[in-house]
Amino acid sequence: MFAIEIKKPLIIYIMKKLLSTFVFALLLSGATFAQTTISASAEVVADLAVVERQAINFGLLPQNIATAPTIATDGTRTGDVAGGTSTVGLVEVLGTPGINVDVLVSAPFNLDDGLGNTLAFAPNYNVTNEDLDAGNPTPTITDTQADFSFTLDGTGGESTIIIGGQITTAGPVTPGSYTGTSSITVSYQ
Repeated sequence: MFAIEIKKPLIIYIMKKLLSTFVFALLLSGATFAQTTISASAEVVADLAVVERQAINFGLLPQNIATAPTIATDGTRTGDVAGGTSTVGLVEVLGTPGINVDVLVSAPFNLDDGLGNTLAFAPNYNVTNEDLDAGNPTPTITDTQADFSFTLDGTGGESTIIIGGQITTAGPVTPGSYTGTSSITVSYQ
């Protein structure tokens, strides 16, 4: 058998040469290490609350509707009406002040008497950030009939959707009490 004896100075010499070659190659190859940071942030918003404060009510309607009964979002009632008290619908939206929200509505929809008779109803919507008890509020969204967006009041995060609309069924209608519901879904943008 053959034995090769390697002296320690030779091993150290070879290691130094390899290490210096490696370091030189790294220096020629440019940056060998890079680092950055990333920032993260989040804003926690209040849960949204949507509360019906007042249902829309057309009052009394005649059996033979010739001109579509309408309640404007300012409360004005026009068309064929037979009397009674009418009211706009009011839905209060509460959330984080100054944040934009999207509103999805299921409209138009029917009112029915529970016996298979229906009245077609096409709602329209206004939105205000003003106190409704302080007089005629200035709407921030005016007379939309489709899905819409708005910014919640910048102070208290409270806004009101005002709902008017029109009964679009014409002709003779079966007498009775007609009711219906529509969904209003509100979400942060």
